[in-house]
Amino acid sequence: MVREQLLALARALSELANVTTDESDESHPRHKPTKADLLQEARHQFKAQLLREAHFEGLPFHETGWEILLELYIAEAEGRKLNVTAIGLDGHIPNATLVRWIALLEHRQLVFRQPDTIDRRRTWIGLTSLGSEKLDLCLRECVR
Repeated sequence: MVREQLLALARALSELANVTTDESDESHPRHKPTKADLLQEARHQFKAQLLREAHFEGLPFHETGWEILLELYIAEAEGRKLNVTAIGLDGHIPNATLVRWIALLEHRQLVFRQPDTIDRRRTWIGLTSLGSEKLDLCLRECVR
């Protein structure tokens, strides 16, 4: 009788362990961040950068490439287009630094440049699909 109870208990514990493992699986919808979660994390990261700079004025807390990618990610999610002069206004990125970083990010195929069809002096900057995918992955890890 005791043996049967122990076997029943062992089966129950085994089933419970399987349920727990299944629930902690990354494919479980409860643990998979939504696009809105990722956007919120991107905004949080961007705001945190600005707050660091505001509280520690004069100290170089810039992560220029990351700031550019976050700003483009947020703009894309909000349905806004950004040109070179609009990027970095919130992050106070000097224009020469911005141009250098955009060239580097473009070389890495994370961003693209698209000439404005109406105003040839303006160039739109956006995330490539690779850039969006990499940011999604990174932000997903931050959300967890």
